[in-house]
Amino acid sequence: MIFSQTISLKKSKSKILAACALFLVFCIFMAGFFLNIALEEHFFFASTIPIASTSFWVFLALIPCFTVLLIKANFDKQHSDYYPTWWVRRLIMFPLFVLFSAALVATAPLGWLITYTWLGEHPNTQVSARIITIEKYRQKTRSCDQQGEVVVGARQIRICFEGLIDLPIKRKGDIKLLGRQSSFGFMIERIQYNQTE
Repeated sequence: MIFSQTISLKKSKSKILAACALFLVFCIFMAGFFLNIALEEHFFFASTIPIASTSFWVFLALIPCFTVLLIKANFDKQHSDYYPTWWVRRLIMFPLFVLFSAALVATAPLGWLITYTWLGEHPNTQVSARIITIEKYRQKTRSCDQQGEVVVGARQIRICFEGLIDLPIKRKGDIKLLGRQSSFGFMIERIQYNQTE
């Protein structure tokens, strides 16, 4: 009797520890996911890192992985109380869980890399660039009031100008990107026109 109670107590402790570890991992991935969303408009990755294609292929590879994991975890049975209609569970909620989980894991590392740069491996860095296109200024109609494209070295990147320079921007030209740099990329904190402009 005492032996069986000890075993059940150990099992319950291991389940609690496993649940806590899973929750901690989920929180870390959620933090990376939201940091990527919040900071990506003012960040560009180093040209040596094929980040867009890598994250896309990781996302595609994770879809079958999470499909198998959710099937093994009896997703259908566990959510039958919340979503009693079978087609809602299987045709809507199951694919949404799979796609969200794959997107979360594929994009969270981007947020960690951006945060690493933001914390400042090389703060107060200046990079020469040139504004080549400016979109129309649309105040408070979307997440970014004004976007455009700049050339940095041999690269053409799209950035959000909001919070970096006084809006609306009306002219193209040579600029300086002020911010923080790491081996992963550059976080833009401010944009200045060159004094000769």
